[in-house]
Amino acid sequence: MNESDPRGRRRFLRTALRTAFSGAALTAHAQSPETKPRGPEAMQVGRVALDRDVYETGGVLNGEIHFLRLPAGPTHVQWIDSFGRAVAELTLPAPKAGAASLPFSLHLSAGLTYSNWIRLKVDGVPQVAGKNFLLSPPRDAWEDYHVISWANYPDGFYDRLREAGIDATIAGREGEPSNVLDNNFRFYVEQMAPDIFAIYINHRTLWYDVVNNFSTDRENLKLWVRKPCLNDPKTDAELHERLTRYVREHKALRPLYYNIADELGQGWQIKANDFCHSEFCTAKFAAYLRGMYGTPERVSQAWETRELSHWDDTAGLWDESRLMIAHTTTDRAFDAVAVAGLQAKYGTITRLNQEWGTSLAEPAEGTRSLRERWEPVMAVIRDARAVAKLDEASLEKKLGPLDAANQRWGKRGNPANFRTWTEVLALVNRFYSELPRMRSTEDWNITPWCDFRNFMDETFADAVLRAAAVCKAEDPDARCATEGGQSPFPFGWYNY
Repeated sequence: MNESDPRGRRRFLRTALRTAFSGAALTAHAQSPETKPRGPEAMQVGRVALDRDVYETGGVLNGEIHFLRLPAGPTHVQWIDSFGRAVAELTLPAPKAGAASLPFSLHLSAGLTYSNWIRLKVDGVPQVAGKNFLLSPPRDAWEDYHVISWANYPDGFYDRLREAGIDATIAGREGEPSNVLDNNFRFYVEQMAPDIFAIYINHRTLWYDVVNNFSTDRENLKLWVRKPCLNDPKTDAELHERLTRYVREHKALRPLYYNIADELGQGWQIKANDFCHSEFCTAKFAAYLRGMYGTPERVSQAWETRELSHWDDTAGLWDESRLMIAHTTTDRAFDAVAVAGLQAKYGTITRLNQEWGTSLAEPAEGTRSLRERWEPVMAVIRDARAVAKLDEASLEKKLGPLDAANQRWGKRGNPANFRTWTEVLALVNRFYSELPRMRSTEDWNITPWCDFRNFMDETFADAVLRAAAVCKAEDPDARCATEGGQSPFPFGWYNY
C-alpha cells in the first residue's frame, strides 16, 4: 500500500499514535473552565442533526444546526476527535431572516479516530448542544502487524496499552464497544457461536450427560449424537440468523475480524469420543462413502467386513447394528488393533486358552476374518467396556446372569464357559495388561475409523466455512474464521 495515501492504515495508525504520545490525547468532549457552556447565551442551539451515525474515511459529513434563538453573529463549527485534536473548523454566517437552521458539510479525509464530536460556538459563546459521530477505519488490506489484546480493559488503560505497542483489543458479539471506540482502538468480534462449535465449554452439563450416557451403553448409536449436530439443517439456520445479526451490528465499524468460536472442537479435544452418529451425519456419511468406494461391496473389502450390502441412507434404515457407521467408532478401531495383536502373539484361541487358563469357544474351521476369529475374546471386552468399575459385583450388576452372558459370548450354539465372575474379571484384566505391550502392527485394519475421522474433519471444516460464508455475505470485506487452535491429536478432535 502507498504510504503517501492519507487513508493508508500505516499512516492512519502512526499519525494516531504520534498524536496520542505527544500529550494531545485529551478527553474529546472536555472543555477548559473558561470555555465551558454556561448561561442563556450557551443555549442558542437546540440540536445538531447529522445525515448518518457512522461515516467512511474520505466521505462527507452533512449536518444541520437548529437554533432555539436566531444568532446575530457567526456560528463556529469545530470537529474534535478522541485524541483532542481540532481536526477541522468552519465559520458560518448568521442565518438569513426567517431561517431557523444552518446547513454545513465537512470532508472527513483527515479523520484518525473512531469517536468524534461536533462542537459549536455562537457569537463566540460555546454551546451546550453538540453531536457525536463515528468514523470507520479505511477500507484496506491487512498488510501490517496488529498486536491484539485478548483481555478487555476499562477506560484508563489504553494509553498504557499503546505504549506497549498494542493497537487492538477484544469486543463482545453484541452491543457497541463504546470504551474501545472512545479510546480509538481497533477491535475484533469475539465468540459468535461458541455453543455450536465448542460444546464442551459452553454446555458442560449437556456434554457430560452425553458422555455419561454412552459410557454405560457403548453400542447404542442413538446416544452417540453431537448436540447440536453440524449437519442438522436447524443448526445451519441458527448460525445464519445469529451470525448475520452480529455482523450487521458491527460491520460499519470495520472490525479486524470476526471470530466464530475459540478452542472449538467436534468433541472435547483430547477425549476419545466418536461424534456424530445422528441421522443427518449417517446419511451424509453414506454419500461420502458412496463417492469413495462406489458400492457397498467395495466398502466391505476395504474394511474387511462381510455383511455390508446396503448404504446407510437406504429408505427405512435397517438393523442399526449392521449400519456402516456402526463400524466406525473408536471402540471398533481399538478392537481391530487388539485382534491383530492377539493374532500376532498367540495365533489361535487354543493357545490363548492354554496360556490364560480360559476355555473360550474355538471359531469355526476356515474362519478367515480376524474379527470373527477372536470374537470370543472381544465379545467379553465389548460388554465390560460399559462397566464403570471393574470388579465382580459391578460386572454382575451390569451384565446380568452369568449363564446368559456365557450364551451371549459364545459362537454358533457353543457358549463361553466362565464359571464365576472372578474368571471373567481375570480375562478382562489380562487383556488390558497385555494390550499396551503388543508392538506388532501387522494386520491392523482401522480403515472404518479413518474414513469416519476424515468425514468428521470435513464435516467440521465445512461447517466453519459455511459460517464464514454467512459473515461475508453480510459484510464482503469481513475476515471471519476461528481462534484458539489446538495441537493435533488423533483420538479426540484435538485438531482445530
